[in-house]
Amino acid sequence: MNTYLFFVEMESDIEKFRVDPKNFIKNTSKKDITSGYGVVSFYFQKKSNISCVGKKTNQDLSNEVAKRSFTREIDILAHCHHPTIVPFIGFAEINGFGTIYLVEAKNGSLQDYLDKNRTESRDPNFNDTTNYIISYGVARCMAFLHDQNRIHRDLKPENILLDDQLYPLVTDFVTSKQI
Repeated sequence: MNTYLFFVEMESDIEKFRVDPKNFIKNTSKKDITSGYGVVSFYFQKKSNISCVGKKTNQDLSNEVAKRSFTREIDILAHCHHPTIVPFIGFAEINGFGTIYLVEAKNGSLQDYLDKNRTESRDPNFNDTTNYIISYGVARCMAFLHDQNRIHRDLKPENILLDDQLYPLVTDFVTSKQI
């Protein structure tokens, strides 16, 4: 299949996941996080009052590479449902920039959690069992993605989030590919 036609077909398939950004209220008690992809801001979804994050692109979507990466990430989040993939709420395009809305993982990234446990007092819940659960969850996520003929291509502690029970949620599918 022609790559352009595949991209257009994929783009129309994800339209059902478009959300209205007015349905999200910014959580001003938390600071934005800047990354290579863009800016992560914290929100509450008005209807459900779910704590979520909005991941805004740092490049205008008129840039073909930025648009392709944005669309690819939405496609994976919309079609790959698994307990170890961060829950997807939807996406929006605001003033030419894309925002992806995801459920917030209460304990942040695995990297932040590891750093905190090295420098501050150790969390008593962070033990060998927790380590095994995180490792197993990430391995199951990768097996699931591979069964779907997809690869993550950027798996690292910063892209593994931890929920309120310290269960892993893989995120950041910007560089992921369907194989």
